Amino acid sequence: MIDNPKNKNLSPTSIRQQVKQEIKLLTNDYQFKHRLYQQQLLKDIEFVVLDHRQKGNYKRSYQNRTDFKMAELTAICDYYVNLDQQKVTWISKEPDIKAKQTNKSAHQTKNRESLWTNKYLIIDFETANKHSTSACQVGIIVVENNEIVWQYETLIQPKPNYFAPMNIRIHGINNATVAQAPSFIEVWAKLEPYFNGQYIILAHNAAFDIDWVLRPTLNSHKISEPNFLYACTWQMYRHLRTYASFSLHNLAQQKNIRFKHHNALEDSLVLLKIINEDFGNIEHFFKEAMANHYEPLVFQKSLNGQLPDETKKEKVKKVKPK
Repeated sequence: MIDNPKNKNLSPTSIRQQVKQEIKLLTNDYQFKHRLYQQQLLKDIEFVVLDHRQKGNYKRSYQNRTDFKMAELTAICDYYVNLDQQKVTWISKEPDIKAKQTNKSAHQTKNRESLWTNKYLIIDFETANKHSTSACQVGIIVVENNEIVWQYETLIQPKPNYFAPMNIRIHGINNATVAQAPSFIEVWAKLEPYFNGQYIILAHNAAFDIDWVLRPTLNSHKISEPNFLYACTWQMYRHLRTYASFSLHNLAQQKNIRFKHHNALEDSLVLLKIINEDFGNIEHFFKEAMANHYEPLVFQKSLNGQLPDETKKEKVKKVKPK
């Protein structure tokens, strides 16, 4: 198993085999219909594992499968299973894939272009503990015609309402900090108007912010899941630019941008600043991604309700704090 600390000196080939086994467990042996998603999933899981090993955190991060990194692996697996089920066209620089995309009908091309918009919302969550429903801070910026028209940051009463020491070390938020904070239901009343399908929701690691935090938090408060499009800027960057790492912290370092990392609003603002420096503005960024055959995901019902009965297995997800 890749989580065995004794395996930290394994070769990349050996790790690749173990990663394949890990993916089978995390996806409940889900059978991919599109091989491209399965290949990309394998690459992404390898990237997370090897990147963490190179930082010298391998033993700490995977010991006993309880560290938050397992939640990242699970979220990435769910992300690609959703892609596969929705039959979303993925970015690819492989010539044969591009050739197939070039042969799309005019009707399909028109439909893809209709996804272009000048309205975006960038969102970032921080969490209080190992539970995906424990959002304790959110920061958003609303961009229309490449201008920020609204920005909003607030603390949130997490559910369950306690703070894990590791999470406190990451973002500095604790019980005293959120003593007077509103509930998620109060916060959602302000956010909901932007989740109506007119805005494309962007998050740097959407597998965490959208699939891991927002979806279960809405469900836990018995709030109907809205219909909207969303995209992962981390995934988009990986296919449009070449950096040693695509974490927000590393991208900011590459551009000598100083900011308070793991403050939800600052993370959102810095992401926009990085996009503007690399692409001119957020609209150009998204259009370049679309030109490389990226399409936003459709926020849909939870994965567990879509899998065939024989693939439904009880799975305990570990949690990644932000």
